[in-house]
Amino acid sequence: MMDEFSEGGHEPDREWMDLAEEAGQLREAMATRAPIEQAKGILMTLRGFDSETAWAELKRASTEENVKLRDLAFALVSFTGGRSVRPGQGAPASLTAAAVVKRRWAVTVRASRARAAGSVPRKAPVAGDVTAADSSSSDMGAETGL
Repeated sequence: MMDEFSEGGHEPDREWMDLAEEAGQLREAMATRAPIEQAKGILMTLRGFDSETAWAELKRASTEENVKLRDLAFALVSFTGGRSVRPGQGAPASLTAAAVVKRRWAVTVRASRARAAGSVPRKAPVAGDVTAADSSSSDMGAETGL
């Protein structure tokens, strides 16, 4: 004899497992969305990118360096905030992402901090860059050569 679930082809346990898996994926997406958006904003501010270009830069770095984009975003947000990567975690992925962030964006972050503090950046000027001595704090948005 078939019960009502068997007749309709429904498997309550299977459906429940699918829903639980989907809920877990949604929780993960929600937890990583904010740091990814923050990382995009950091690149937009530091490099003068629009949102799409910042996203493309994060994706390119993730692909080229073989690091998950979410780990890269966490590392960039942590680095610019002066905190260690994902406090309390020393996972190899986090350490790899931190190394990528330092290699790719540390010079730009440090130059931005120096400008914000009113000192001259230690890096040599790049053609097209506006130096801290040539700009005021109100002009910072005009600097896209970082």
